[in-house]
Amino acid sequence: MARVSEVLESVRLVASPRGPFDPSRLRATISMAATDHAVLTVIAPVLANIQAAAPGCVLKLRAADIDTALHMLDAGDLDIALGSGSFAQLPQRLDSQLVHKERFVGIARKGHSALVKRGKKLHIDLDDFTRLTHVLVSPRGDTRGAVDDALESLGRTRQVSATCPSFLAVPFLVGASQSIAVLAERVALRLQEAAQLSVFELPVALPAWEVHVIRARGRANEPAIQWMTSMLVGQ
Repeated sequence: MARVSEVLESVRLVASPRGPFDPSRLRATISMAATDHAVLTVIAPVLANIQAAAPGCVLKLRAADIDTALHMLDAGDLDIALGSGSFAQLPQRLDSQLVHKERFVGIARKGHSALVKRGKKLHIDLDDFTRLTHVLVSPRGDTRGAVDDALESLGRTRQVSATCPSFLAVPFLVGASQSIAVLAERVALRLQEAAQLSVFELPVALPAWEVHVIRARGRANEPAIQWMTSMLVGQ
């Protein structure tokens, strides 16, 4: 497989046009795996710039878990993957660049009785946090997550009343109910007005996490992929 990759890379280098890369002349489809979180927080903010700079480029977005995405990168069926969490531990054959760091916050419907203002930020006490029902972002339908581990260390539990595979749908479920949820901060801030939400600080400590652009190392220097990476990372 390594020898085949070397041969393919040599062919790409010979076939690549010489001189400075001009995105306005790009006529290609770039295939990218991205979660709904990455679509909203990484791609959406720069899509207009990508379209203006490369009107002939087509972004083909697709959903893929880590195993599928890595297999597709190896096979050349995928140009770029946007990943976080389990994507952070990558084999040496793949190249990774940090896009941004992310943290978790809580969300509740506007005017929720459990919200308390302290300084400039809203909070929910730990007792209310564990008493209220939760909507859990869970692509695979699991009813337990990092919040449960953090609560367990404090001798507490919570009740999950609903699971949802989509980061983007959870705010609207919370905005239409008395349940609360733990969500990526960038998603919460972008959707708080549309879903009529308040964003609050969590009463438990959760680790921050990172979002990365991932490419097959042998293709990281291809002009189109290099340019697209700079657009995503440079936001």
